[in-house]
Amino acid sequence: MIDHPAPFQNLGEAGAADRKPAKEARLRHGMVEMSGQDRPMMKRGFDIVWILALAALLAGCDNTPPSDQQMIDLFKAQRSAFEEIRMRICEKTRRDGLEADIGSAQEILRSQVVMMDPEWSRPMVSDAERGRYYALFEQIDAKGVQAVVDANNQCEVSIEYWSVGWAGDADYKKFVFGAPQHREQIVDSLDDAQMGTEIVFYRRRLEAGWWLALQHWP
Repeated sequence: MIDHPAPFQNLGEAGAADRKPAKEARLRHGMVEMSGQDRPMMKRGFDIVWILALAALLAGCDNTPPSDQQMIDLFKAQRSAFEEIRMRICEKTRRDGLEADIGSAQEILRSQVVMMDPEWSRPMVSDAERGRYYALFEQIDAKGVQAVVDANNQCEVSIEYWSVGWAGDADYKKFVFGAPQHREQIVDSLDDAQMGTEIVFYRRRLEAGWWLALQHWP
């Protein structure tokens, strides 16, 4: 396992030689890399009217993140739903996940994304699978889930619970299953996490392999 950074070290301290691991970080933290063939398809898939409507909706939303305690209480009350999501997405990723093609991230072999808000999957899932995932997401008020499987067949799961912003310029609060990566800072509270002009990842221990995570992509 890669060593953790010193407390409150951020990605802005990384030099040019550290750019390759950042690509792996983007895959692990929900910033899925697309191939050249995928990008035109995604571009065609966006409807500019829908984007403008979404922007107007977001402008009127409360962007305050949920507190750690709110997320902890939810996890305890809906533990079985979280575990079912984890088991389903890990089995799906090991069997049918997208084979990684991201250059330096050799540790990651496969990935799978199923999102309800906004609605998309990569690779695609069947209607029956999507329906079951969405029912679980609604049960815990989640936006979606991503999993990555590494060379040791270990599966890391990231359930997106709250976000503000768009794509790479956004903040996220998630439930994560799996060992922290070397860029993630272990803290006692995400409510007090420091966020500025640098990319930072924080985790707070939950229980039995589960964590709360806060990701800041300025």
